Amino acid sequence: MMLHSTAGYVMPIILLIEDDPTISDTLRYNFEREGYGILAAEDGVEGLELARSARPDLVILDVVLPRLDGFSLCRILREESDVPIILLLQPVCLSVETRHRACLTQQLSLSENMNKR
Repeated sequence: MMLHSTAGYVMPIILLIEDDPTISDTLRYNFEREGYGILAAEDGVEGLELARSARPDLVILDVVLPRLDGFSLCRILREESDVPIILLLQPVCLSVETRHRACLTQQLSLSENMNKR
């Protein structure tokens, strides 16, 4: 789905599925400043309905959501669509050791991908 801006150009649409208003408002503000149209949902069920009806260009998806969790929603969206999906993970609920391992894994993954180019 693409929306036309008031300036006449086409804006890509991002579907933001996030139940934390602070995170949602911050992401919305920054993406809109960059010229993206934002559709927002506060739970997984609402997000699924919007994804099916609006056909966004990108989905940004929190994994911890009410009514339908982000991992389940991601599986459903992947079965129905090839829309790109970015998962929002908040590692603050993990132990220090688990966060450290996750950061190291992410750093290794990023460096491997950069070296392949």
